[in-house]
Amino acid sequence: MKHRMLTILILSILILTLVPATLASAQPPRAWVDPHIWSVLREEGQARVLVVLKAQADLEGARSLPTKAEKGWYVYRQLTAVAERTQGPLRAYLDSRGVAYKAYWIQNMFELVADAGLVNTLAARPEVARIEYLYPVYLDVEPGVKSAPAPNTIEWNIDRVDADLVWAMGITGTGAVVADLDTGVEYTHDALVRQYRGCVDPPACTTFDHNYNWWEGPGGATEPYDTGSHGTHTMGTMVGDDGAGNQIGMAPGAKWIACPGIGSPLVGPFECFQFFLAPTKLDGSDPRPDLAPHVINNSWSSAGTNFRDAIHNLYMAGIYFAKSAGNTGPSCSTITNPGQWPEVGATAAFAQGDIIASFSSRGPVTVDHEIVVKPDIAAPGVNVRSSIPGNTYGSMQGTSMACPHHAGAVALLISARPELAGQIDTIQRILKYSAEPKISDRAHPSSTAPTTSGAGASSTSTAPCSTRRASASATSTAPSPTPPPPRPCRASVWT
Repeated sequence: MKHRMLTILILSILILTLVPATLASAQPPRAWVDPHIWSVLREEGQARVLVVLKAQADLEGARSLPTKAEKGWYVYRQLTAVAERTQGPLRAYLDSRGVAYKAYWIQNMFELVADAGLVNTLAARPEVARIEYLYPVYLDVEPGVKSAPAPNTIEWNIDRVDADLVWAMGITGTGAVVADLDTGVEYTHDALVRQYRGCVDPPACTTFDHNYNWWEGPGGATEPYDTGSHGTHTMGTMVGDDGAGNQIGMAPGAKWIACPGIGSPLVGPFECFQFFLAPTKLDGSDPRPDLAPHVINNSWSSAGTNFRDAIHNLYMAGIYFAKSAGNTGPSCSTITNPGQWPEVGATAAFAQGDIIASFSSRGPVTVDHEIVVKPDIAAPGVNVRSSIPGNTYGSMQGTSMACPHHAGAVALLISARPELAGQIDTIQRILKYSAEPKISDRAHPSSTAPTTSGAGASSTSTAPCSTRRASASATSTAPSPTPPPPRPCRASVWT
């Protein structure tokens, strides 16, 4: 009897021990939570996060569509349909808790500020795939702005990439639209006002319609402005020309639109991505993907936010994403986020004399366990003279200044061959093959890929004509007080 009771007791203990594990295994898996969120919560008690849902739109159908407008409408409808179908339960929960949030469709997700309890609750919800930390964004510009009021007619940087030779062919960017995700733009600047798509009566430009051309959210400014000076400068390098000797822009015949997602407290990159994919009126109504830009200039970086899915969706809509390579050089593998992704054209910076800037970030990068060649191309980025607020001019430096040359080259190419609009892969290949290949003395020792200047310096004169290689880029490293990296980088001809 005692033996039997002892056996029952042991079995009972085993059962009680196993029950919690069995119950636990039956619970649905929790969503992945970015470990950095817990660090921020420990220090600050709250963290700004992105709650990404499991349901995401299938956009593969856009690949076979022939025009950029068709791609844009298809992508917009797919993205918004998934968001409308799946966001309701989480919206209702957050509303019931009084939690402020932004709901996005560019990627099916929510942005909000959460404490530890809310993070845990959201991670347990069945529709949530992951919770990511939203890192701040910053500009890829070196400190200081040099006054440069005197015009140099065609600036050295524009001459260096042969934009003036393209103009001589009658190609100035007409028909192309560029967008700037930056600090905003002083739209009344003499070098920019006639190129603003909101100008109703060119060339006088005394009347404007800012619908579909500017976005700072429903409660934001109703006309373009610059929260600093950076955006006015980058826009000038893309399209600037005052008609009186200040030929500062790559594609002066192109039109521009803007969103101040870097600097405005009201909008960030994701809001700007949505606006660029489907521009709206100032109140956010009547979206028009057919009015989307051909290329977005992104002269900024982020320490860690995962922008890839949103950028991929822009790519599927036929919108070219030009990005500064970053100012964290000269060491290898220093390309800044989100320039590492293959959907992005990352731009290195060089100075007069074809000298790669010491600050310019280098490649290669590793994506999905594979080494990827970055940057993609190089352009002038040292002492670049362009427009700044106050209807004047100044010089800045950084890969921030190089990137607008890349975006402007895309505009010239589309102006020359309108059928390339929306054909991102083809545009990337043409720009790389038409860049001037150079050999630098700095590259990753285990790689023969161009990890310093990518395909070479942008050379726009051959791009509109063919996909063959022209000539181009940076050959050495600029003098710098920074000691050389422990592993020197050598770049070869892009292949």
